[in-house]
Amino acid sequence: TLYGLIKSAWMLQSSQVAGPAWLDGDRYDIDAKSGHPERIDTDHLQPLLQSLLADRFALKFHWETRELPVYALVVDKSGAILKENRDAPMTILNTRRGSGKVRIVGTKVSMEELARSIGTELGRVVVDKTEFPGRYDVDFEWEAEPAADSLSPSIFTALREQLGLKLESTKGQVKVLVVDSAQKASPN
Repeated sequence: TLYGLIKSAWMLQSSQVAGPAWLDGDRYDIDAKSGHPERIDTDHLQPLLQSLLADRFALKFHWETRELPVYALVVDKSGAILKENRDAPMTILNTRRGSGKVRIVGTKVSMEELARSIGTELGRVVVDKTEFPGRYDVDFEWEAEPAADSLSPSIFTALREQLGLKLESTKGQVKVLVVDSAQKASPN
């Protein structure tokens, strides 16, 4: 959907996009060529997707700051269980889903990147308040929708037990992309 494309183009959570309801209605397949023979990484794909949205959907928008419910990612009172990684050549962060479980595995991940990934899973902005400047290896797993009798932890319990971190519900100032106008794209 255009709504999903906007979220991907600016790496936003659902609450960070405001606009007409039809943005989340029609679905589109995008088959685009960049003109570069090599695979495009996320950092280079985002500006290309933003340009495509401006061209094909005539997307016009502005930014606002709104007070919204957020989670603060903080260190649990028991202390963080994190392994700092200074040697890996690059950051890798993957989310795996299967059998009702979700697992986030990362190499050389900043706490800001981890917070954003957790926010994607929760559909709510997560703000890094750990004050950890380094990059860490992370690996934790939780039950996507834990039942009362489930032996697997919720994301809140998994964060605390497996990483020594926790989420605190609060309010915060969040940048929101407000769609001023857009058109439905026609087929080529």
